[in-house]
Amino acid sequence: MLRTVLKSLFFLCIFVGIVLGAGLFFAYQQLILRAPASEMDPSQIERILGRESPVFYRDGQQRVGVFFDVQHRRYVAYEQIPPTFVNAIVAAEDSRFFSHFGIDVVGICRAAIVNFKAGRVVQGGSTITQQTAKNLFKRESRSFRAKLKELLYALRLEHYYSKKKILEFYANQFYVSGNGHGLGVAAKYYFDKEPAELSLLECAFIAGSVQRPGACNPFIKKTEAAQQQARKTAHSRAHYALDKMLGLGMIDAVAHRQAKEQELEFRQGKTVYDTNIVMDLVREGLGAPVVEEALEQHGIDNVATAGLRIFTTVDRQLHETALRALRQELSRLDVRLDGYVREAVLGQYAELDYAGDPEILPGAFVFGTVQSVTGSGSAAPVVTVDLGEKRGQGIIERKGLAELTDAYAKWRRQRWSTVTATDQAELLAQLHPGDRVWVSVLAVNDDGRVELELEKYPRLQGGAMVMRQGEILAMAGGSANRFFNRAVAAKRTMGSTFKTLLFGAALELGWSSTDLLDNRRNVFAYQGRPYYPRPDHQSPHEQVSLAWTGVHSENLAAVWLLYHLLDHLTPAQFRDVAAHLDLTPRQGKTGSESPRAFAARIRDQHGILTHREILEEAAYHQALLTLEADFLFDDGMEEYRRLRSLPYGRGHEGYLRQVSEQLAHEKDAKERAELALRNGLLYKNYKHLREVGRAADAWRQMWDGTGAVGAAGEDAARLRASGVFWLDGAGRYCFSLHGQPQAGTTVLSPEGIASRLAFADLAAIRSFWLDLRLDGWLPFAMYQNLEAQQARELARLISLPPYSMEVLETLHDYRLLVTLRYLIALGHQLGISSPLEPVLSFPLGSNVVSLFETVRMYEGLITGRGYGVSRNGDRPDAAEDGLAIIERIESADGEVLYRRRPTDTRLVADAVSLELRDILHNVVLHGTGRLAREKVVMPQLTIGGEAAKRPTSVTIPLFGKTGTANRYINASFVGFVPGLETSPETRLSLEAGTTIGVYVGFDDNQPMTRGSTRLAGAAGALPTWCELASSVLARFGEEGLDEFDLAFNGLTLSEPQLGQLRLAVQLNQGGVVPPGEARTVDVGKAPASVLAFGQLSDSGDFQPERVFRPFWQEQEASR
Repeated sequence: MLRTVLKSLFFLCIFVGIVLGAGLFFAYQQLILRAPASEMDPSQIERILGRESPVFYRDGQQRVGVFFDVQHRRYVAYEQIPPTFVNAIVAAEDSRFFSHFGIDVVGICRAAIVNFKAGRVVQGGSTITQQTAKNLFKRESRSFRAKLKELLYALRLEHYYSKKKILEFYANQFYVSGNGHGLGVAAKYYFDKEPAELSLLECAFIAGSVQRPGACNPFIKKTEAAQQQARKTAHSRAHYALDKMLGLGMIDAVAHRQAKEQELEFRQGKTVYDTNIVMDLVREGLGAPVVEEALEQHGIDNVATAGLRIFTTVDRQLHETALRALRQELSRLDVRLDGYVREAVLGQYAELDYAGDPEILPGAFVFGTVQSVTGSGSAAPVVTVDLGEKRGQGIIERKGLAELTDAYAKWRRQRWSTVTATDQAELLAQLHPGDRVWVSVLAVNDDGRVELELEKYPRLQGGAMVMRQGEILAMAGGSANRFFNRAVAAKRTMGSTFKTLLFGAALELGWSSTDLLDNRRNVFAYQGRPYYPRPDHQSPHEQVSLAWTGVHSENLAAVWLLYHLLDHLTPAQFRDVAAHLDLTPRQGKTGSESPRAFAARIRDQHGILTHREILEEAAYHQALLTLEADFLFDDGMEEYRRLRSLPYGRGHEGYLRQVSEQLAHEKDAKERAELALRNGLLYKNYKHLREVGRAADAWRQMWDGTGAVGAAGEDAARLRASGVFWLDGAGRYCFSLHGQPQAGTTVLSPEGIASRLAFADLAAIRSFWLDLRLDGWLPFAMYQNLEAQQARELARLISLPPYSMEVLETLHDYRLLVTLRYLIALGHQLGISSPLEPVLSFPLGSNVVSLFETVRMYEGLITGRGYGVSRNGDRPDAAEDGLAIIERIESADGEVLYRRRPTDTRLVADAVSLELRDILHNVVLHGTGRLAREKVVMPQLTIGGEAAKRPTSVTIPLFGKTGTANRYINASFVGFVPGLETSPETRLSLEAGTTIGVYVGFDDNQPMTRGSTRLAGAAGALPTWCELASSVLARFGEEGLDEFDLAFNGLTLSEPQLGQLRLAVQLNQGGVVPPGEARTVDVGKAPASVLAFGQLSDSGDFQPERVFRPFWQEQEASR
């Protein structure tokens, strides 16, 4: 019975095998051999390999450019592919390529086993033939049906083409960059070589990088760290391919070892023939993980052959305005700095490999050749310019010379000089027939006449950026606007634009815009290094409000604020901040960090020390905090404020030696004066004041109750030489050790003091000493109280573990560490991806960042919101900047493959952004941004389609801040223009608003100075910003605003009502709320006002509200 069953099963298996075999043979005949295979025609494959990917402006109609077009192709036939690369690509991608039939069953089984053991996909089973089929014919999805279809295409390829031809297809289709695809482009792009010139290592790298080229490409990385990581990944992928080649016997051990010992020497070759900064940034965006994953979900692993349609966020009209405005301003500024000297200009132009814009259109900038120069003096000048083959001629008339003539006059004389009759003649004398000239197109008339304006192609460069809700509406990357996008890639010191970040942090940590800041020269020390900030203008105010620190860009007050940023926090709030910055003992699943480990981390990684002198300094500051009420009770708040700003003096002896050494070698008179001033500042510290107090006390001990001198000899002589007594103008007794008393005082001899006290009673003598003013300002009694309290505080601190939080939170260096780390964390939260250094010059913009990052930061500060589009919904890092310019990606059939969907995240509290907007609005009204108030105007509006007969005079609130880097190496302005909403009512809104940033500066950081010309943010960047802002406002008429709306409703910015008060301030007194006279006002009803939160007291004082609202609270609340 069993034999019968087994026999039946055997014949059944044979039958099933025959049926299956017949079925497979029939399927192969029908699906592979006989099925229509027009897609296998060589011309069809050539068409697929030649697919273009057009890139459009936001209107979806006009093209920015095209990826993968014919001029970017470098097709390589199989005979031209180096055998080394054939081995490398086969070893890296499909070791059995030449032996399987298109599907590697063994490879699939091996990959399945490896993946099963790993518990995840670590190895693929696709063959080169399958990858070629997928790239050529586009897998529509990741479904089983799509995968089966891909297998059929692979089998068809194997049937219709040889292995060599399939490998040729594959070698010409893998993605390299937005510039192109395939081995020919890769060899040129990475190494500036032809394929035949590639070394073994270079072949291995290209073969190993075809799956994830972006991870191995150092040319698209924007930071040094990212570039190093890309190079490390590149070597890893190359070594992977080399190891596979060795294992397959394709190379011997000697070649393998020698190749792995070599370094990959990347040298970017020219593969782009006509591109621009928009295309470059889109290319970067295509490599962002969130885009790659979206495309992979639709079966696209290779964008080079997908025939995509890419739609950007860029508004063409605004984009062209940005480029034209920046080019024009750079031309004028360059003449102001370097003039227009024929020999120098022609020498510079001879080295340029750039012809300008491709078409002669209004707003275009091109090079031409002077044909003739006619007219001089009173005669109208005409310069005829040959614009090149098939472009015809253009003319420069008087109006086309006006702007450069004005700049030329300022270069010849002073920045305030006006044009004279000789300036134009001298400028014209620099133009000779045959000279190359840089011109802009003013107009192309109906008769073909081209009107030109003379420009100068500048060495001075710059960038411009326009952003709305995280997306780029326009940008300009320099005069050429190609290859190097200064708006995104240039890392610059943005100067005082970073003060706004400090103000935002201050408002989050309990400060008010009405708080008074010390605006005097001082020395600030951090971890043993002194910092002496300098003002960039002479301010008459020793104290300014926080708001006016921004209005007039006060450097000294800003650094003082940084130094005291955490002063309004309670101990619990301080520890909360420190904990979020990983500066307190870490808490883990197994317990908290041990005291020893925490101490080592804070000491070794962050440089925080706790020796006795540091504890003495901490005790001094703690004593001041403890005695605040005592000073108030003794009517000593003026003295208290001075003590709060007075450095303790730790390390000042060493700083004085440094200054003395510098003085001994310095020859420049200005620098010697600065060093002398620093020398004086270093003597203004509490340790010196203590010496004064001790000397005064020694004098007291020498005199007995009757005033007779109680010591003689050397002690008396030493004391007589160690100080001076005097009466000040108010009749108060004073004492100091160094220097002469001020004018209007009366110097007293020790004998004079003795005679005055000779007949005084004990109460009078005691009063004399207690009221004696040390250095002319601090009463001796207050000094004694402070000394006693410091001793008590020091004893307490010494009794505690040195790295306990009770000690650390009193150390000035530790508090500054927390302060600087908070600023860095806030900056990164707001979109700064560049590394930020924790330095005291932080608010003065000493860190280098891009304009793009700065604009993104301002959008977050002003609106309070951030718009991230990375995979995790976080703000993108530098590698994902391109995500800000891609609106959506469609297939050739119109299917949406990717759409920009930003996460709207609350970054800054409403109250904080509200106060910040008011500060930045006052910058435009009263401060360094006043030019914007004058130049940014509403355009002429329309009524029923006809132009209004009278000009509109509508005030649009603008917000912004200038930035001037040290030594005038960079000038910037970043600001915000509210947007227009017309439904349900016409009003201005933040949500529709636009953030604009502009910077100018030499690429080599040369100072922008000549004679009286100093290009600060207001003079260098603000004019271009104003033109861009005006262009944004010009859209209001297009969006439905007419004069009826203005007449009846006006335009107001809808602000949240959070209990804020608008307070009148003293315009010419540092923006101070007058003590005892505080009052609220309506907008525009006082010469100057500030917005703040708090209460008015019955005595007429303003009591600011202290609110703790660190940025992470907003994140947590918005989740």
